[in-house]
This record gives sequence, structure tokens and C-alpha cells, in this order.
Amino acid sequence: MATELSELESARLKLVREARAADPELARALHQVTRVAAGTLGVDRCGVWAIEEDWRKLRCILLYDARTGQYASGQVLQLSQFPAYAVALKERRVITAEDAVKDPRTRELNDSYLGPHGITGMMDCPVYEHGDVVAIVCHERTGPNAPWSKRDQDFAGSVADIVGQLMTQVASLRFEAELHTLREELAQARVMDSLGRMAAGVAHDFNNVLSGVALAVQVLDSALPADSAAHEAATDIQELVARGARLVKQLLTFARQGAYAGIPVEVGAWMREMLPRIGRSLGPDVALTTDVACGPAYVALDAPVLEQILVNLMLNARDAMPGGGQLEIRCWRNGDRLQLSVRDNGLGMDAATRQQIFEPFFTTKRQSGTGLGLAIVFGAVRSAGGTIAVETEPGRGSTFVLDLPVVSETPG
Repeated sequence: MATELSELESARLKLVREARAADPELARALHQVTRVAAGTLGVDRCGVWAIEEDWRKLRCILLYDARTGQYASGQVLQLSQFPAYAVALKERRVITAEDAVKDPRTRELNDSYLGPHGITGMMDCPVYEHGDVVAIVCHERTGPNAPWSKRDQDFAGSVADIVGQLMTQVASLRFEAELHTLREELAQARVMDSLGRMAAGVAHDFNNVLSGVALAVQVLDSALPADSAAHEAATDIQELVARGARLVKQLLTFARQGAYAGIPVEVGAWMREMLPRIGRSLGPDVALTTDVACGPAYVALDAPVLEQILVNLMLNARDAMPGGGQLEIRCWRNGDRLQLSVRDNGLGMDAATRQQIFEPFFTTKRQSGTGLGLAIVFGAVRSAGGTIAVETEPGRGSTFVLDLPVVSETPG
């Protein structure tokens, strides 16, 4: 008896140590738990099942088969079809069925689960989280019927407790990660809002200055001989004023963060009509391919804003392929979401650049970039309730993926 207790305590300590050292993702953490539990109790199978949809379903998170050393997951059982089993789970710390096929608490499972897997005996323990049963740890035999000892039941209860701790730990880690993400997004939104207000003020004042310069140069130029050096200088000034006006337009577009939505556009039809025209502006060295398979889908962006988004992304892709290359644009549906990707096989970006590309006024184009293009894209996509992500590596190109909610499949 002392030897058995010593073995049991050793197994418990091993299980606790391995569970603590396990990967925080629940399915991976449970690999150690189910393997140790099956070996300690000498059962053929040990699995963890989540209770879902208010006790209507059981979903297998992970199941270890000691006979093969293999793991499985994903099987779903309709718990609503097993009322006696559900009641037993809610009422008992441990369900011990030496003959699971005949036990009144488990025989409901025979046709759909016990029989197909050759299970003859079961010992199941509810897993508690904040006082509620959220999962079950199942220990299953396939051999001759045998009693479950008090030692077995105590150990099974310990396993269920550890699984509960793991589930709480993983939920806490995920909550902390989500909270961190929300804080970062809030901080970024505040920065963008402040920069937007500043950009609007600067743009209006700068526009007034440009208007005065443009008028003065126009009057001056009209009095100069057409073949004079002063006329050429006046022409250069007018071109600089035009560049300044374009910058003002970009600043004002960036400043209207949240005010992009207009008449929803049907993305597929718009892309089929406009992409060939936009593609011609990329130059002969860029091979453009498109795959528009999103069907009728309207998003909360008007056509000019959608054009601005794609033009920005396409021109950035062209600039990332200085010797030419391949540019692929795809659009597809994923349920009630629309995905749009812009992929190039150009220079790509390192991790530091990737983290900054959506920040206003950040640019890698030293000579010609304003750093507003992707900030405008980010703001427009966000205003439509969407997200934008980028996958990139140095020397392996970049892929920008927009994810937008579909607001309608018909006009109006």
C-alpha cells in the first residue's frame, strides 16, 4: 500500500511539473497531462472534452491513445442526447463506470461513442472554472471490466484540478494579450487623432500660403518673355506649388480619419473596371495579375477612397520592385467578410520597418515620400470597420491583406 501511495504521489508531482512547464496554448499543454494520466492509471485512452453551447455539445480538445501514442482532437458529441450522463457530471465529483455499456449513467453513449471505440470502462471527472463545470477529463478502458479504486479516483480528481488550472491560466494569458493589444490600439488611435487635427490645421494654413504664391507667380509669369530664364524659373515655381497642393490634399485626407465612408461600393465590379486602368500607370516592367472572386459585395467605402487605397498599395509595390516584377491583386469572400490582397515579389521589409509602416510621416522613400500613403490606407480601412495586415520578409516581397465587413450584397 505504501508503495502504491508513493507511486501515486510521484505521478502527481510529475504531472504538476510538466503541466507548469507546458506551452501556454491549452492543446499543447494537455499533451503532457493526458499522457501522464493514462500511464499512471493504466488506461487505454485519456481525453479532455469541452462543454459548449450551454451543455448541448461536447468537443474533444485533446485525446491521447496510449496504445498508439497518437493524439486526436475535434470530435463533437451532442450532449443533449445523453441527459443521464449530463446530470451525473453536474452532481458527482467523479463518475466511475466499471461496465460503461450497462451503467445507467453512461449507457446512453454506447451507440455513438462507446461501441465504435470498444470502450468498456470509464472514469470521468468534471473540470471546474470559477465554480462552473467547463470540461471533462475522460479515462477509458477497452479491456476486461475492473473496479476503479479510491486511489484511481483521487488521482483522476487531481488531473481534473490541474486541467482546470491550465484552462484558467491560458484564459488569463489570452485576456492579458487582448488587453495589451487594445491598449496599443487605443494609444495609436489617440496619436492618430492628435496628428490628424494637427495635420488639418497645418494643411489649411499651408494652402493659404500656396494660394498666395500661386497667384503672385501667375501675375509675374504673365509679364515675362516666353523665352526668358525668368519665365522658366516661374514655371518651376508653379510646378512646386502644384506639388505642395498635392501634399496639402494628402494631409487633409489623412486628417479626416473616420470620415471616409460614403456611398458603399461594389468591390468586385469596381475592381474589374478600374484595375486595368490603374495597372497601366505602373509601367511596362510590372506584370499585373488579378483574381476577383468576391461576388456581389458592398463595403462601407466610396469609390474614390477605394481607389486611393489601391493606388497607394500598388504604387508602393511598384516602388518595392525597382527592376520590375510581379504584382498580384486578389479579392475573395470569407463569410460576411471581404478579403483583398496586394502581393509583390520585391524587396520586402525587415521587422523594424514593418512595425512602422502605418505610422504617419514614416517613409523609406528619402527623396519623394511623404509618409502619409499607408497612414491614409490604415485610417480608411479602419473607418470601414476593417483591418489591414502585412506579411513581408527582406528579399521575399510583401503582401498586404485588407479584411472588410460586407455591408450589403445589393445596391442601396
